[in-house]
Amino acid sequence: MLAVHLLIGSGNLLGQLVGNSRIQGSLCGERPPKFVRIGKKTVRYLINDLDEWLNQRERYETIAQEQ
Repeated sequence: MLAVHLLIGSGNLLGQLVGNSRIQGSLCGERPPKFVRIGKKTVRYLINDLDEWLNQRERYETIAQEQ
């Protein structure tokens, strides 16, 4: 549930990044999560779509593993 609140909020940096990703088609060099548009200005993310998007990302226990 926390991810949904973070991604929807347009007032925070993450919300702005995700909002821009809908226009540009890229989020940090990756394809952004799917969204649902409700009306002209309202956008929502389904939990299943966020889970799918997050599960496609690499996971690390330490920063050293990432490199």
